[in-house]
Amino acid sequence: MNNQIELKIKVEDAVRLFGGKSKLARMLKITPQALTSWGEYIPELRVYKLMDYYPKETEMLIAQSSGGLKAASND
Repeated sequence: MNNQIELKIKVEDAVRLFGGKSKLARMLKITPQALTSWGEYIPELRVYKLMDYYPKETEMLIAQSSGGLKAASND
């Protein structure tokens, strides 16, 4: 059994949270064109970079992208 957390963040979710492609690109020190070339998900190494500077926001985005944002349950 693999207990590793999958570090997936949808680009569109991060863009929405951080206020646009240009702002997200500046935060990651890349061009908006590079960000656009990623496809649906942010590359894992860039996710680590986001975690260094914005841990709470990144954690939320990972949970959201993996379907982990659910109402609290008694499980």
